[in-house]
Amino acid sequence: MVVLDFTTVTKDLEKYSISFSTDGIVIIDIKPDVEISIEEIIEGTNFILSIVKEKKLPILFIANEFSIPSKESREYLAKKESLPYAIADAYVICSFPQKIVGNFYLKVNKPFRPTKLFTDKNEALKWLKTFL
Repeated sequence: MVVLDFTTVTKDLEKYSISFSTDGIVIIDIKPDVEISIEEIIEGTNFILSIVKEKKLPILFIANEFSIPSKESREYLAKKESLPYAIADAYVICSFPQKIVGNFYLKVNKPFRPTKLFTDKNEALKWLKTFL
């Protein structure tokens, strides 16, 4: 298992925050009632790359109530080059509309990385730890 010392590194952006778990999982906590643009994804990606350099890490996205990526963002996130540090993505969702959008993302956008939807954060973390 890769052990990283990034636990004190955080970044609070307008629509989401970025932090790291003690075992090396990137945690992206999306604020309620926001839509994330490609530009906002790129801003976070550049920050994470400045910290992790070339390490490959799993990502936990926590989608709070009424938060959703734009259509363009979903298309972008599905590509290999969108998150070059990512080895797997887990999305914790909390609403039926998020489930619909998430299933559409999995079936139509077909993300390059292993990707799953969860309603329980602990289950998502357990799955992501299999990639460490």
